[in-house]
Formats: sequence, structure tokens, C-alpha cells
Amino acid sequence: MGKNRSARSKYVRKKGDSSQKSAEWNNDDKFKVVMENKHFEEYYKTQGIMPEDEFPTFMEKLKVILPSSFRITGSRSHAEELRDLMIATYFPAMQTTKIDGETVEAPQPLPWYPNNLAWTSSLTRTVLRKSPVLSKFHRFLVSETEVGNISRQEEVSMIPVSLLDVKPHHAVLDMCAAPGSKTAQILEALHADEGEALPTGLLIANDSDQKRSYTLVKQAKRLQSPCLMVTNHEAQRFPSLYLSDRDSSERAVFQFDRILADVPCSGDGTLRKNGMIWNRWTCADGLALHRIQLPILYRACTMTKIGGRIVYSTCSFNPLENEAVVAAAVKASNGSIRIVDVSDQLPGLKRRPGMTTWKVQDKTGEWYNSMADVFNKGPSGMIRETMFPPEDIKELGLERALRLYPQDQNTGGFFVCVLEKVGPMGSIDSFLAGEDKELDQGKGLPTATEATVEDGNQRSVVVPNDRKRRSEDSIRLDSGHVPRSFMPNCNPLSISSPESKRLHTTQEESAESREASVEAQEIQVDPQAQHKTPDSGSNGKVSKRYPSKTGANWEGSEAPFTFLPEDHPVITQLRDFYGISEEFPMSSFLIRSLPTTNPATVYFAAPSIRRLITSPSSHRLKIVNTGIRVFTKNSANSTDENSVNYRLVHEGMDVISNFVDDRRVVICERLSEIRTLLAKEYPKFEDLGDLGTRIAKITSGSCIVRYDPHTDVDTKDHCRVRHVIQLPIWRAAVSVSLLMNKQERCSLLERLCGEELGFEGGLDKDLPNASNTEAATETPSIDSAL
Repeated sequence: MGKNRSARSKYVRKKGDSSQKSAEWNNDDKFKVVMENKHFEEYYKTQGIMPEDEFPTFMEKLKVILPSSFRITGSRSHAEELRDLMIATYFPAMQTTKIDGETVEAPQPLPWYPNNLAWTSSLTRTVLRKSPVLSKFHRFLVSETEVGNISRQEEVSMIPVSLLDVKPHHAVLDMCAAPGSKTAQILEALHADEGEALPTGLLIANDSDQKRSYTLVKQAKRLQSPCLMVTNHEAQRFPSLYLSDRDSSERAVFQFDRILADVPCSGDGTLRKNGMIWNRWTCADGLALHRIQLPILYRACTMTKIGGRIVYSTCSFNPLENEAVVAAAVKASNGSIRIVDVSDQLPGLKRRPGMTTWKVQDKTGEWYNSMADVFNKGPSGMIRETMFPPEDIKELGLERALRLYPQDQNTGGFFVCVLEKVGPMGSIDSFLAGEDKELDQGKGLPTATEATVEDGNQRSVVVPNDRKRRSEDSIRLDSGHVPRSFMPNCNPLSISSPESKRLHTTQEESAESREASVEAQEIQVDPQAQHKTPDSGSNGKVSKRYPSKTGANWEGSEAPFTFLPEDHPVITQLRDFYGISEEFPMSSFLIRSLPTTNPATVYFAAPSIRRLITSPSSHRLKIVNTGIRVFTKNSANSTDENSVNYRLVHEGMDVISNFVDDRRVVICERLSEIRTLLAKEYPKFEDLGDLGTRIAKITSGSCIVRYDPHTDVDTKDHCRVRHVIQLPIWRAAVSVSLLMNKQERCSLLERLCGEELGFEGGLDKDLPNASNTEAATETPSIDSAL
């Protein structure tokens, strides 16, 4: 692997880096930078990324602070409801608010984003502090962000997923997912069918940095999807999976319907919010990163099923990171990958066509038009042939790619290219076609991760295996046969740092996970290691620590994922007490701790996720997290012998609530009773009126309170939401406990009644006073909150 260098890279950008000032980085003396870089200006002038007369406007726009932008997340009806609430409640007051003699401009919808669910705002931290009206709006944004209803995301960053065309039955891979804004977008698309509680698709959100993977979990879990798995792998070495034993007569393999390759990049398109790039930008950025980006895109192409779609994107202006990478991958596919024309999609979005001519500059400032020029002047150094435009570039359709420039719609810079796989590419597809040729010199039997779905029903591609299984020590795992020239010959550690997406493999990486790129890197795999079973220890003996059938063949550092059988005592108790419908996939309950006899928490993962975790080769996956909490053990035992000591968790309500029998559902007919339940901690039955009477009649334990605004019997109550509200509670002897945290209560009460719930002094304080107390405190900036 080479020496682990501690020197920090001066040019590789980390996405979502919170250590840099994102909105007012140039207003603090500590972060003042000179917004000039003559090498940057000369480089892009020479590259001709735009007409010469536009270049001064381009440079000036890069020096203007980028407006904030955010998306309203969740299902379409829920998001539109929150959008309407925001407009009706906060915008009218803004139109009459003046700061320093100037009228405040309310946030504006993005003209190209569907249904006005994405907005941009020029409000700064200073302005937010000067007006009670704006402070109230800001508290709304902060509250809804904390519970996952609003997501801060740069405008151009919303484009790749918008063009990925994700459907609820698709299996999707986000190869470089952290910090998670695009991951959240994909999850929303998977759950777009509001009538379907459990999509048949799945999303694997991967990142190479373990710490950033945990941050990704925090961000993505706000959307509470059982279809999400977070993994920790180098993108270009993402492992392959078998879905059946290699000894079986049939062999099932698994490819993706959609892959997002939002790759590590130099990030010069983010100059408007990451001002430190002005000081550290050099042309070496693109030279180094091209050799990382190309293997990632190639690997994405080999893991996508025929007919699937790949979106490649960067936040860079550099053609070496953009068009050169796409051109090299398309050329290497021999016609199996084509660039898709998306000019008719996202109307209202101003975009420029991709480039078809560019040059390459080395670190000394020397320019080259072709690889022949490089050879004529000596050793090539960092320059590769794939960095130059191919001779048949006009036939590739690079003009179909999208270039986004800041002067066009007051955004950051971005590059997006949509690709479609139209034919077989790599040994995975050859294997599926029955072309199982002898592979030697490290070119082993192919495996891949695939979820292929037709007509909304997930299916696997099954291939007959009538050939004798090869000896395990004579093969190596396939990485899609990434050409050796595509892989970086430099030590990736030399361009990685805490400020970048981690581009190197950790020392803890197992031999199995390294096999995905061993062919290109010429790494020698220990044959003895390949003889070991997934559950074997260092001595080769099979470990009995983890179940071999119901859990993953686990070698990661995280706790194992063990699926409980349907006849497990805990599952039987839950099914009987809550009356869970037979239509619910009971086999998808899992736990994260051992022993399995008395788990503290019961999770649920979608059947599509379960299929991967229980596959024979799942030990290759470094799973960081998956599944959502559905039941958790109650801290106090119930005195009712007919009760069960597991309570519902709010996180899993969207999944389980519609499958619970009416015996454990209490209907609420008045908004005022819901308000009391939200605002008061441990209300007694008599405090809840008719709702309390109904709750008192059921067996103690956890149950669901269901409120439909359309059937409210109290006409004087005005509910500001239109969808059904379902809340988990614990019915005690004389009182009720609402199983939601304070942030979720605050957000829901604001949306239902327009009231603010103060955090200080507990939940049962007088709401208007609590609101005043909250308003008096200093609130964080819109940028840090969103």
C-alpha cells in the first residue's frame, strides 16, 4: 500500500466541509482571502471553457458569495403541504419587512426544480438577527432541518439525482455519497409511491472514509428508510457479490439499475462558498484526480445492468476531470456506453454543452495537444493518454453533457453527464451471457452487485453453472476488468487528506475487499486467505459466534446484522400483541447485538436489503449501517400480563403503522387533543378528553394514535396539514407518554397549529411564553442550520 503520508493535500476538496466558512467566509478577518489566482484565470482562458467576452463576467461572479438554497424533502404530498405552509405563514410578513431601509427579499423557488420544492435565499446571518419576523422564519427552517423535512443543498448539486431517473423498484448505488444530500434525494425518489410503504428497490450509499460514512448515516437516517444500506469502500474497488453459493447448480449475480458517480474533484466550481480554493488551486489538481475519477466511472459502468443509467458529476470546471474522463470510459466500452441527450429535461435550467476540444498542462506550465507531444519532450510524469481528446471525439456526443456556470443562474459551477449502458461491458456481463472463459493472471471469476427489477418485482439474474468450480486459490475476484492504464500508478495516499474524500484504502481492509482491484493494481493475494470461510478466524477454524444462515458472513468492525426467524419468541410476541398483518415481511426483522434471546432493539430492513446481507458473499461488504428501529425494549416493565414489553419507535412508524391491527390503534377526532398530547409531558387520561377515554379502554403497553384532519369533529379547530398523523404512545396505568423527541414534537406542533414549543423548562410550559423565551435566544445562522 505504500507509506501512509500525513501531509495534507492542498487541492483536493472535501464535499460538505464544515470547517470552512460556507456563506460569509470573506467577512471574517481570519478567513479573508485574496480572490485572485492568475494561474486559474490563465488556465481556463486557454482551455476556452466559454466565449472570451464572457470570461470577465465569469470571474466577477466567482467573487460573489453564493446564495443559500434548500429542498423540502419527504413524500410529494407531505413536501407540498410544508411548502404551502411556509409560503402562507412566513412570506407575507417578509414583504413588508425592511432592514436598513431596504425591503427584505423572500426566498425564491428554483425555476427548474419540479413543484417549487427547492428554494434559494440571499438572507445572511446578519440580516436574520435584525428582525423578529426573519428570526421566526429561521427557527422554522432550523426545526424542520433537524427532523429531516428540509435539507440544505447547493442548487447545482440537486441536478445529478434529478437526471438519474430513479424509480421505487430500482436498485441504486451512490458511489461517493457523503455528506448525503444526494443520498437523501435518491431515497425520496425510491419512496415516491406514497401508496407503497415498502419499495422493492434499495439504495447503497457508499463512501471511502469511515468517519464520513457515520456522518452520512446521521444525514440519511432522517428520512427513516428501511431500503438504505451505508457501506465503506473505495468506490473504484466496490466489491462484487454472489447471491447464491458458488457450488449451486445455478449462480445468481446482481447489478444496479442506477449508479451515481459524484466523484472526488478539485472543487473549483465551489469557489463562491469555499474561498480558500483561491489560494491553493493549481493545474495539478486535474492531473491527479483524473486518475482517480476514471476508474470510479469505469467500475460504475461494469456494475450497471444493460439498460441501466449512470450519472457522472463533479463540481469542477476542468475538462480533464469532466469530458476527458467520460470520453475515456465511453471509448473503452466499445459502444456499450452512450451519452444520453437530456436537453428536454429540467426545463428552466440554463446549461452549456460539454466541450470537445481541450489541452493538457503539466505542473511546469507547459501545454500539450496530444500524447505524442508529451513523448517528444521527455517522460510523461502525471500525464496520461486518456487526458487528451480522442480522435473520434465528435462521434461520442460529449456536447450532450451539461456544464453549469455561475453567471447563468447565480449558482456554483458543475458538470453532469448522463450515461446509458446499451451493451455488455466487462467480464460480469460476459459471464451472464455464458461466456465463462478461462481467466488467469489474476483475471478471476466475475461477481457483481446487482439489483434488477422488472414490473416492480425484484428478480435475480440466474445463470446455469454446468462448469466445474475453479479452485479458490487459482482465481481472483473481478473488478469489471478495469484497464490497467486507467488505474493510478501513484500512491493514492499522496493526494488524500482529512480535507478530501479519502482516496486510499485503510490498512484494515481485508484481502477479500481488495480483490476488486487486484487485477489492475497487481496486488498479490494470499492464497491461504482465500481458503478461509467467511466466518473463520485467523486459525482457519470456523467461528460459531455469529449465525451462518440468518446473518451476514461478517468480517467488518461493526456489530453483526442478524435476522430473526419468524418463530423467534420475541417476533411471535410482537406479532400477537400488535396484530401485525400477514402481509408484512416478518422475516426482515433484525438485531445488532448478541445473544439473540432478549434484544434491546428490533430493527427492520427491506427484503431487498435482507437479500444482500444474507447472500453467501456478503462478508465482502463493509456495512456501516442499515435498517431502522421499529421496536425497542421499554425501560419499565408493564404490570399487565397481557402486554408486551416492547414499544413502538417513531422512526419506524411509516413502515409498520399500516400493518398494525385496529386493536392497538386509537382514533383521535380533535386537533385540540393532539395539541395536548404534543405539548404536555405525561398527560393523564382526563387531560386528553375523548382520546384519553379511548386510550384507557385498551391494554397497557404501546399503541398508535391516529388523527385524520378531514374527520375532525370540532369545527372551530383549524389544522394546517392535510395528511393523516400517526403517533406512537405508551399507555401507562393513568397517563400517556408520547414516544417522540422534543425536536419532532416542536416541528409537528408548528405545522399542525402554528404554535412554537419551547425547549426550555420542559414540554408542559405555557407555549406563548416558551415561544418568547426561544425567540430571545440567539439562533444559529441559516447556513449552519441548513
